[in-house]
Amino acid sequence: GATQGFDNEFDGYKLKGIFEAPQLYSFAQDIILSINVLPEITKDLTIPLGFEAGETNEYILTASEMNSFEPIITFNLEDLQQDELINLRQTPTYTFIAKSDDEPGRFILHISNPSYSIEEKEQKDIIIYSYENNIYINVPDNVKGEIIVYNVLGQDILHKTIEKGIINKINIIYPTGYYMVKVITDKEVVLKKVFIE
Repeated sequence: GATQGFDNEFDGYKLKGIFEAPQLYSFAQDIILSINVLPEITKDLTIPLGFEAGETNEYILTASEMNSFEPIITFNLEDLQQDELINLRQTPTYTFIAKSDDEPGRFILHISNPSYSIEEKEQKDIIIYSYENNIYINVPDNVKGEIIVYNVLGQDILHKTIEKGIINKINIIYPTGYYMVKVITDKEVVLKKVFIE
């Protein structure tokens, strides 16, 4: 019965401890949470995470208990400060340096379940989604091809070669609205509509 927003019955507010202690939390509708219960993963979820370092230091985030989810579900941590994407199933420990004056909205957790189809035809191995003004395309390691982004008028505004082994991230500097993302591989063409804020 949980939603992606704040749920009184399920979620817990974040109560910060002493200033020197590192703080990790998630957001739901601009509410800072220590417990964020989510609905069943029937689509791609993006969860903004805040991190506050009490002091400049090296920190380690460790993802655990992922084996309680279906193996097809992917968990990727995006470090906005370092512009890195980490597949937490392959690398469950992430080490980073943080300063006490860093912006707290440093991370985004991307959770994808490719077994659920979305309105457009989508190959199960290729995952396309958007968050704020970025488009993310996750392709298997062995896929070669290109990515094309179109605006609502059907104009080709961006071409990019698929980078293998990572989530392909495209920052859209164009106006808010819907865009079409086409992924052309040696096996098929995948098309998905995304919304850019």
